[in-house]
Amino acid sequence: MKLTAQRYTLLKNDRNFQKLNVEFLLITLAQNMQYVFLVLQLLGILNVINFSLNPDHFPSLTITGEFSTFKSHSFNPVYIYGHFLYVFYEAMRSVTLTFIDHIRANPFSAGIVAILIVNIWLLYSGMSYGHDNRSARKRNIVIELMKDVLKSGNLLEDALWMMFILDIIVFITTPTKSHIYFLLGVYLVMLSIKVTPLVSNLIIYASTAFQKSFFHNEKVLFVVTLLDIATVYFDTRSTFTFFLMIIAYSAVATILLKLTSKFEQANKVIFYLSYLGFIVFLGSIFLIYGISFLLVIIAQLPLLIYFYKAKKKFIPRWLMQAANGLFLVILLFFFLR
Repeated sequence: MKLTAQRYTLLKNDRNFQKLNVEFLLITLAQNMQYVFLVLQLLGILNVINFSLNPDHFPSLTITGEFSTFKSHSFNPVYIYGHFLYVFYEAMRSVTLTFIDHIRANPFSAGIVAILIVNIWLLYSGMSYGHDNRSARKRNIVIELMKDVLKSGNLLEDALWMMFILDIIVFITTPTKSHIYFLLGVYLVMLSIKVTPLVSNLIIYASTAFQKSFFHNEKVLFVVTLLDIATVYFDTRSTFTFFLMIIAYSAVATILLKLTSKFEQANKVIFYLSYLGFIVFLGSIFLIYGISFLLVIIAQLPLLIYFYKAKKKFIPRWLMQAANGLFLVILLFFFLR
């Protein structure tokens, strides 16, 4: 992401490059991911925030149980690979079903989360990435960031990334007050970039300075990674088993990629096959966004119908965000009072 860093340095104060500020903000936070993960896990252990997976949907996993499953199939690598993908799918399915359960049980709080998810994405996608607006639509920071992580990370970093994605999905789909405050904070930072990059630049500056400090020494980062793993262990045994499966999956992927590094085509095929697990995780994010967007469409249906009849076109992004903002204020009034 060196090119992005250079572009950010040159263009960070140019209002035509708002999306660049958001992207570099995400990149600098991602480069401190071990610490971000550790802080979030510690807050979860202290019950400040909640990463607990719904046991009614999440698969019950134990180390001995998984070992017995592999042993019963004579440690067939094809079966093990398929089993890993199936468990990842079940984990993401459990998170999505839990979000649907929250919508049914807590329509106010779930509605707030859905509106914030949709408005954050609409705000980001509507930002400019240059003087030509078409360049903004061609770039997807999620895909770019994942490619960068997969190609440059080690197996522990890859495993932490997959677990981090799961935690973030659980976080944003659990409508507690602390989670809603967090999403509101993210939304306000995004809104501030539309006015001035001052806030995002300040966060980026602090994050970059931290990156250059003693805390980013390789040995220190390794210890922090071990602490990350320990915090997952103290969460729940089922989650820890799931994390070990992610590490094993990432280890096999890393080994295969290194063994085929001299064979370009084979390496490319193995790259995409090995990281189907990541695609499963990302698929859940898009599915949750789709559910949130559907809720917003249902809530704004009268406005959508009226606008289409009057203008013969779909409601513009800014008007949808404004209507969402009005619903958000109303829902927050009932939820937070």
